[in-house]
Amino acid sequence: MIKRLIIALALGTGILFTANAQNSAVKDSLLRIYVTAPHDSTRLDVLHDIARLDQQTPVFLYYENKLLKEATEQNNLRYQSLATYEHIIYFFNKLDLKRVTQWMNRMEVLAEKHNYYNDYFKAKKLQIQRKQEVYNQPTDRTCHP
Repeated sequence: MIKRLIIALALGTGILFTANAQNSAVKDSLLRIYVTAPHDSTRLDVLHDIARLDQQTPVFLYYENKLLKEATEQNNLRYQSLATYEHIIYFFNKLDLKRVTQWMNRMEVLAEKHNYYNDYFKAKKLQIQRKQEVYNQPTDRTCHP
């Protein structure tokens, strides 16, 4: 029985190391492509792909910030909106509602300025769903006679 447990743990650890090594190899390849990519939407695509490899980590924010900066420099509205939306999702998942609100305000300004509402409406939908979840949670109210 103990042998099986040890073998199972060894296999599980090996699988995790293999997955991490593959993720690292993919990231290294994307970083090489990023460095040599021209300053156009190809570069923005690669930055977005790199960021998505490390979702829910500060590394994700680092690459999303780079994406937002480059998209702004290139005046690429689609990627500006996408990077802003990805920030909203990140902070939403971290339950940091103060930052969600800050990024929603930035998204609203971007949407109104450029009349581009695709990602803004997706972000608003998240906010509404969250408020409904909070509102519909059962409470521990008891009536005392």
